[in-house]
Amino acid sequence: MDFKGICEFHLRTKNVFKNFKKIFALFAFKNLRLLRRKDPHKNNKTNFLKIKIMAKLNPYLNFDGTAEKAFTFYKSVFGGEFVGEIHKMGNAPGTENLSDEEKNRVMHIALPIGGDLLMASDIVPSFGQKLTVGNNNYVSIFPDSREDADRIFKGLSEGGNIEMPLEDQFWGDYFGSFQDQFGVHWMINYNEEYTK
Repeated sequence: MDFKGICEFHLRTKNVFKNFKKIFALFAFKNLRLLRRKDPHKNNKTNFLKIKIMAKLNPYLNFDGTAEKAFTFYKSVFGGEFVGEIHKMGNAPGTENLSDEEKNRVMHIALPIGGDLLMASDIVPSFGQKLTVGNNNYVSIFPDSREDADRIFKGLSEGGNIEMPLEDQFWGDYFGSFQDQFGVHWMINYNEEYTK
């Protein structure tokens, strides 16, 4: 779908965008990059080339009954709205025999952050699922500014455990890491070169 097609699609589906910049960001973000070059066959007019990069990678988190609370907290830090509704286990077929507590657990929740999507669900202990919180996975955030890095680090680390304070590092980045109050590990990484 080209740029015009995306604009028409969002107008047809009554998807509300406040300005052109948001539509353009939707078109250009991460899955497609727009590059400019001179086209020798068109009197040196500038052409836009679409270059397909790779499939998107979005983190998916598991919680033990706290997915909705965690994502409400994340929403308070990042802003935005959940994509779709918060799907509960009790709405899925074959869950009639779950306890009321397990029926109220989250089957799926998603929060857009920049051009990415953070998603999660709760485990269901009666299905034999067990959550093991570990340090083998981190959600890495690349903010647009040093100020935004400070805001996100301060907000998400509240009530958690800071591993590395957010500060200038020897490799040249403004970096910090922590485990939040829900056991999720985060890295905040800002470098002005990444935002150009």
